[in-house]
Amino acid sequence: MIAEAERGEDAAKKAYRDALAKDLPADLHDMIQEQYSTVLDTHNKVRALELQQTA
Repeated sequence: MIAEAERGEDAAKKAYRDALAKDLPADLHDMIQEQYSTVLDTHNKVRALELQQTA
């Protein structure tokens, strides 16, 4: 189950990277960057849970 969550987060990370690579208004770019940071933090927490599960 954790591995499936991680795969979903990988897809979200790619979508955010793709969006951030576009020429966006500054306020929209900042909002997407903030959301992307949250996705990365969550991904790291899920990864840590996965590592704990296999230990």
